Amino acid sequence: MAENFYKGTSVIWRDNAKKYQGILFWYDEDGKRHQKTKLFTNKKRESQERYEEWKNELNRKARLTNPVELVQEPNRKTVGERLREYLKYLEHEVANGNYEQSTLTAKWDCANLYIFPLPIADIAYTKLSKNEILEWEESLRKRGIANSTIGNPYSLLRRVYNYDIEHEKIEDTPFRFLKSPKASVREKAFATDDSIRRLVDALDARWKRERGDVHAMCYFLALYTGMRGQEICGLRWRDIYLPQNKIVIRNVIARNGNKPYQKMPKTKNSERVIPIMSDLRPRLEEWRKKVCWMEDVKEPEPNWFVVGDKDKFRKPQWVTQNFGRFCRRNNVKASDGTYLTMHGLRHTFATVAVQSKAIDIKTLAAILGDTVSMVMNTYAGVGDDDLKYRSMEEIGRAFKGRIEADD
Repeated sequence: MAENFYKGTSVIWRDNAKKYQGILFWYDEDGKRHQKTKLFTNKKRESQERYEEWKNELNRKARLTNPVELVQEPNRKTVGERLREYLKYLEHEVANGNYEQSTLTAKWDCANLYIFPLPIADIAYTKLSKNEILEWEESLRKRGIANSTIGNPYSLLRRVYNYDIEHEKIEDTPFRFLKSPKASVREKAFATDDSIRRLVDALDARWKRERGDVHAMCYFLALYTGMRGQEICGLRWRDIYLPQNKIVIRNVIARNGNKPYQKMPKTKNSERVIPIMSDLRPRLEEWRKKVCWMEDVKEPEPNWFVVGDKDKFRKPQWVTQNFGRFCRRNNVKASDGTYLTMHGLRHTFATVAVQSKAIDIKTLAAILGDTVSMVMNTYAGVGDDDLKYRSMEEIGRAFKGRIEADD
């Protein structure tokens, strides 16, 4: 049986029309997506039934005019054709809310750059060999593409083959026993003690000069909480609990290509509570007062963005670019000699926490929204070769204390 030409799953409510709307989409020969829409009634069940009838009728007509199988078996496709088909399947998952649009856009960009234009895309899907994969990898390296970048299209192709094995469309994968290109391990760049002093002095001067500054507020939040730039830009006043001394992460600003949009945090770990540090609290209080003064209100609206323009969020890329310029102007450099980045503030927060032994790894992971293994592999011992020796001494003292207690 041919796959449906027109696809779609359920109706959605349109408040401006006071009716339910159905959306059907299809792809042309070039892979470009098109869609048709139709309004039904203000009753969901009735609208869903009419929507299904509309979709079935359109697909019936499509089969009469083009009765060819729309989805070939894997042995009749090239690598490029099967990859396009897989990406179109992910479009369907996005429409169902099961996949992130920004992630899919990144995969399309990756395929368009590193797979579709190259000879590997024209090889028969079920005939692709290990040697041809290795030759493709080497051709990318000769173009100056780093292993960290090659790993993305490599992972995408391997995922397609694994998907087809799981669904019993193929019996084996050419990626079996092949290792993914490994990126060279780079030490996380964080602010040294001298850079922290230089940074805070420059931020304080800017804060006093402007009597509260939105850019400085972004940087203080990153430095004193370890929050990501996307999380800071998505922060609303309803997420700031000054009486309880906490910040709750519920919303982030992601990017689909160059278009930013709001979404829920990607993982359960990212949805978290962050205590407000004593050095940060007065900044938040002062900034809150300035927002009220600028907008001539007694209290900020709960849905206003903390570092945005009321209900309009600030773009994370703007924050990143502005911080880069700020560090260059004030000569704030990271541990690797480069200028400190916005994400480097997160590394700085975590590194200071680990080196000071002020917090256990599990609690730090909960604040950062990372897994314990990620924090251990990334920050434990970063920038401090003596940390593991001091830690071992602490363990030794703990053993000694227990032994003496038994005596």
